[in-house]
Amino acid sequence: MVSSDCNRVFLAFKFFKKLKELVMNSSNTEVKPNTRNHKGFFVLEGSYELVDIKPSGWALICSNEATCHYVDPDNLSSLSQE
Repeated sequence: MVSSDCNRVFLAFKFFKKLKELVMNSSNTEVKPNTRNHKGFFVLEGSYELVDIKPSGWALICSNEATCHYVDPDNLSSLSQE
């Protein structure tokens, strides 16, 4: 029981650390190769805007106003701003 709670706290900490890293660096991100969305379909590699990260753990990314995906935040990497 205690190890289960510790595991949840660790996962939450890891999630929020990744969120802070993404938000602090830039709202522009790219997806790692072989990234799948919440429905299991592959997401095209490219540049996306990080719109939100939902309480469920999914990151909402959009390439334009019509194309958005929910993906695992661990599959995102920040683009450095120049």
